[in-house]
Amino acid sequence: MIVAIDPSYDKPVGIAWLKNKTIGSTLIELDKDDKKPETRSLYNIAKKIVKNIELEWGYVDDLLVAIEGQWFGVNPKMTMNLVELRGILEGILNERVETFNSTNKEKKVIKLQIIVVNPHSWQSDILNVGKMKSEEIKKRSIKYASDLKKEKVNEDEADAICILKYAEKQWI
Repeated sequence: MIVAIDPSYDKPVGIAWLKNKTIGSTLIELDKDDKKPETRSLYNIAKKIVKNIELEWGYVDDLLVAIEGQWFGVNPKMTMNLVELRGILEGILNERVETFNSTNKEKKVIKLQIIVVNPHSWQSDILNVGKMKSEEIKKRSIKYASDLKKEKVNEDEADAICILKYAEKQWI
């Protein structure tokens, strides 16, 4: 199973997964407290993301988690928060998989691989964009993902689906 995450701490988090050749996706809505800098807990946001992934992973043998990397230079504080969120997320995922592997009665083992996907890499490979304005990239991402799912998706879900397709193409 492949899971792709478009991380955020101030808007919904997009998650997409490929399981049994079927693509699914969802948005994780954040609470008001998660969005406010003075009350935000990146740990709580990461736990919400992992909880949604656990609902989908069931009993899989392999779990590839592709997390979008960050653009540098736009806003240093935002970049640091997203890197911290990704680190917490990776720690929780590793701990949960290790716990599952050591405690399940069926002795089933999940092999976890976590990769960081550069935004430019998935955008150029999946959307065939080079230097293009971000609004145009967003439109292409939404169109690509909506066409793939045969239903309208928003920007965050669309990016997660594109990251998913990139991970599938590169690592599977």
